[in-house]
Amino acid sequence: KNKISNAYVIGGEELMKTTLNQNFGITIDHSIAIDMSGVENCINLLGGTEVTLTAEEAAYLNHTNFISNKSNRNVVEGLQYMNGNQTLGYLRIRYVPTATGDTNDYGRTKRLIQVIKSLAQKLSLKNMDQILEIAKSLLPMIVTDMSPEEIFDSLEILLSSSKNIDYTCIPRFEDCTSSNENGMSVLIPDLDQSRKLF
Repeated sequence: KNKISNAYVIGGEELMKTTLNQNFGITIDHSIAIDMSGVENCINLLGGTEVTLTAEEAAYLNHTNFISNKSNRNVVEGLQYMNGNQTLGYLRIRYVPTATGDTNDYGRTKRLIQVIKSLAQKLSLKNMDQILEIAKSLLPMIVTDMSPEEIFDSLEILLSSSKNIDYTCIPRFEDCTSSNENGMSVLIPDLDQSRKLF
């Protein structure tokens, strides 16, 4: 028993795929991995993200090292554009609640969804030539088992359906029990319910 995210740390993408399959009954066709500096660079290449901060989130980001570059610790409450360094700090927030009151991994997931929606919206406004230029810059920052052709095909699908992307979090918070395992605060999911949702 361990946190599901540790599967990647222990055994890379293969163990992560196996873990997701054994626990949730889903097969992962492909994977893409990018490190934190890659995320920051990716966001900068796309011209930043549009994010809405609560007053508490803004104050927290301006007074902690989550935004690693001190000159970027100037975010404000409300809707704004944030660069890669600011966005990465935002994605790291764990204990400050979101506008809907979510904290910990669920809060982080809600923030990640907000960032992904912002980036998908920006990509949907670009033509394929512009996207291919961005992709060429991003490819050295990622590790994937996808061929360039598969990436191109996926981009076309993403762009054609970006207005209809739906986001959810599985397992749902209400399908989990809080516990402490090996000194770690964890959520134990109802695997049967989660498999049905998947």
